[in-house]
Amino acid sequence: MAELYEEWLVSKMTRAEFNDLSDVDKKERKRLQQIKYNEEHREERNEYNRQYREENKEKEKERYRQYKQTPAGKKVNTISKWKTRGLEETKEELDIIYELYLTQELCYSCDVKLTRDGICSTQACMDHDHNTNRFRQICCRECNTSDSWMKYFC
Repeated sequence: MAELYEEWLVSKMTRAEFNDLSDVDKKERKRLQQIKYNEEHREERNEYNRQYREENKEKEKERYRQYKQTPAGKKVNTISKWKTRGLEETKEELDIIYELYLTQELCYSCDVKLTRDGICSTQACMDHDHNTNRFRQICCRECNTSDSWMKYFC
């Protein structure tokens, strides 16, 4: 039944027949037509994009460099690094952890004021358990690398 409905929505239709459809059906028909078009032209679009990237390497590098300076780019880059280092959390949890990373002012362990400009011993770091790969806390680089936070909590 669903296949018949989809086939009907993407089939040829006169303007009068289209105008007789409800707004919901019109919207659904357009959505399905767009999906069908994208499927039919996927290889063509991929080839065009590959060729464009090849011909505009420097432009793409500059665009990516600028993107990494935006708040969205910084977030994507930071979360990507965390995942590479082993953090395993859901997308929603990662969003919460990132927000905590941006807003927490003091190290969870030693109460030093956290910095976020350059690499130094007071830089904010995401600490996670290497056995479970789960988030533990936001702490300073010193506490994270030396596990000195353990003397406060273990």
